[in-house]
Amino acid sequence: MYKFLWLVVAAALAAGCQQAPLTCQSVTHSIAQIQGQGEESPLLGKTVTIQGMVLGVVYPDGPLPGLMLQSLTPDQDPLTSGAIFVALANAQQYQSGQILQLSGTVAEVEQLTSLIDATVLDTCGSGETKPVSLTLPLPPELSWEAYEGMWLRIEQPLVVTDSFNLGRYGELMLADQRLMVPTQMVAPGAAAQQR
Repeated sequence: MYKFLWLVVAAALAAGCQQAPLTCQSVTHSIAQIQGQGEESPLLGKTVTIQGMVLGVVYPDGPLPGLMLQSLTPDQDPLTSGAIFVALANAQQYQSGQILQLSGTVAEVEQLTSLIDATVLDTCGSGETKPVSLTLPLPPELSWEAYEGMWLRIEQPLVVTDSFNLGRYGELMLADQRLMVPTQMVAPGAAAQQR
């Protein structure tokens, strides 16, 4: 009788301790919460589960391939980014527009808030997102950190100021006007140093 009672109690406890299966709505944090309002994530070293839409594959042939993921709905905090880099060895099998649920550890990789040791838990369909519109220069209360990794549309003509890393990293430096070296405008000396 007692063995049977213990068996029933053990089975009931085991059933009560089972974790509910994850669904595409099961997230621990939003991308904006992971990004935070500062230069570094407030969740460094924590394991999180997120959901987002793939903007694209980044560095597919590099030492750290991954995905840029953006929130499906923007948060209401203009100081937090809605996108994140996810280091993922098999990133090339995913495509822009796919909605993924992932788990990973929050880290700063080359000053970019990222998820490392990431695992795709589920593919939750596909969707569309729109770029965030910007006009340069940014207002004084904002910094580029608030737009880290996001899909942006700059609503004015831009000038290419540096293309050195274009072939290697896909990076192109742009500005709202030509960036002058101070000595292009004034003679070397105190006047140039003030610019």
